[in-house]
Amino acid sequence: MSDSPDMTEHSTSRFTVGTLVYSKLELFRVVFWMLLAVFILQLMRQLPIALVPLQLRWVSASDALIGFLTGSLPVGFPAAQDV
Repeated sequence: MSDSPDMTEHSTSRFTVGTLVYSKLELFRVVFWMLLAVFILQLMRQLPIALVPLQLRWVSASDALIGFLTGSLPVGFPAAQDV
């Protein structure tokens, strides 16, 4: 089924990659957990920057301070811009 010699499909729908053996359901589970992990990591990157204005509003910060900090956080933390 595949051009790669490392991955073979057996007649019982088992996929082998190196020493690992997967069924179609197990491959689906692996892909699901990998996609879920990427989604959670993206949320973890974006959430702190989105919550800063709300937290500042709760402590009665001025609109000017909220705007300044919200605008300067992505500059101070370049990793937040990669999202």
